[in-house]
Amino acid sequence: MQPAQYIVHVDARLQQESTRCERFFERQSKKEVMTVVQEELIANVSETIIARAFNNLVKENDTESLRTLYRLLSLVTQVDIMHSAWSDYIKVHIPRRFS
Repeated sequence: MQPAQYIVHVDARLQQESTRCERFFERQSKKEVMTVVQEELIANVSETIIARAFNNLVKENDTESLRTLYRLLSLVTQVDIMHSAWSDYIKVHIPRRFS
């Protein structure tokens, strides 16, 4: 599965799981289940997604995937790795105009 497809897939799965939890679990249980799902689908693979996909998403101007990725990373408080990826991308791909 391509990284952009995985991002869309994870977003859809989180929505499905949230709906399922609302139907079958109490409020506290829903929070616990969603934390585990987010950890498994986002936190455990976030560095891999950034390493494999970030530069291509930026080059392709895939703002929708980048926006979704940012939102997903914010759920697991790992937005910093995206900030670092932006910084690295800028350092490599944007010419310096001031020295």
